[in-house]
Amino acid sequence: MPQLFRLAMPTHIPCPDCSKTFLNSYSECPHCGRPSRFPNVDQALEGKNGLQLRYAAALANSIKDGSEHRLKAFEAYAGTSHLTMNRSLAFALELADEKGVYSTFYQRRDAGLILPDGGEWDRLREAADSRFFGSKKEEIRFAALSTEGRGLTSYGECTFIPAERFVSHRTSFSEENTAHRLKTRGLPPGGQPLFQPNELADWNNRAQLSVSKSAHQVTPATPDADFPQLILKPGANTDQDEFVEGHIYGPMTIHSFRSISVPVSSSRFKKSVIKGLAEKLRKLSITTSA
Repeated sequence: MPQLFRLAMPTHIPCPDCSKTFLNSYSECPHCGRPSRFPNVDQALEGKNGLQLRYAAALANSIKDGSEHRLKAFEAYAGTSHLTMNRSLAFALELADEKGVYSTFYQRRDAGLILPDGGEWDRLREAADSRFFGSKKEEIRFAALSTEGRGLTSYGECTFIPAERFVSHRTSFSEENTAHRLKTRGLPPGGQPLFQPNELADWNNRAQLSVSKSAHQVTPATPDADFPQLILKPGANTDQDEFVEGHIYGPMTIHSFRSISVPVSSSRFKKSVIKGLAEKLRKLSITTSA
């Protein structure tokens, strides 16, 4: 089977320094001792040629139907995109403790800090993550590609925006939510992957992925005002949210974020608690809406 069609992350990766291969479960090269690359990004880069062909086809079609100018404008807009991660106010308060870490669902579950509800979404998420990320699923922090600070509040009332310099080198993208892909299409038959290589991207190619995904929705008359919804379209619940999914590999702390928006009021917490959180974020040079 060609390497581009692996079901999960590559088992072995080459060291960028000494060129020797080693298991991607190692945190450093056993040959030269240097840190390893990020397997989710390596996986996305394997499909770079396929994505470029898909992107070129989208541009060619836009020339035929007269929408090239608007599609290029959308690409420029997508190039300004950033990541957003939505969590609860309780999570934000926990993370604001400078000793706190942005733990994943699996880390919190395995540590006994949360109890899964056993619902359909939990089952889909674990099945999709195991298929797509393999043994590395515990290290993935999920995000949505967005613009203008918009988040998906179906996941939580607080919108976290990571600082690009802390995440761009270790972030990959799939053109939709991995669990939603599994729900709507099921497990691919015949040993095919959950996503084709041309449906993945690294940070530098996120705009090309956005164009490839949404080109069919751009017409000669599409106004700039429609662009945000082509990047991220919130639904009534998580099942209806439409977005390009970001996968951040490895640890995060409060210092990984440049902005955290918090609600002005909460049924669970006093206003003084929210105000105290906002003041603490400002002291850490983190922009906040409160």
